[in-house]
Amino acid sequence: MASKEQVEMQFKAWMSALNRQVTEAVGLKLTDLPELKFREAFDDGMLPEEFFDDTVREELEKLGFALELHDFIDDAAFDNLMAAETEEPYGEDLDEAA
Repeated sequence: MASKEQVEMQFKAWMSALNRQVTEAVGLKLTDLPELKFREAFDDGMLPEEFFDDTVREELEKLGFALELHDFIDDAAFDNLMAAETEEPYGEDLDEAA
């Protein structure tokens, strides 16, 4: 069983991961949001990503952030990155060009 000190360090890391996700999504910090049940979610074993999707996203949308558009842009950028990684470096297979 983890000591109280270890649990507090894990909670700080959890909060940092969640804060980073909020900042990347909308440029805010957790301290800019209404008080949410961070500790309860952590103690229940929820991952920061799950808490963002289940709770923080709704609060951000109440504040006027259009996260559906953000998600769409992120998905498109990811798809473009994956497509670029699978393309041949010179646009064609070099063995076929010879």
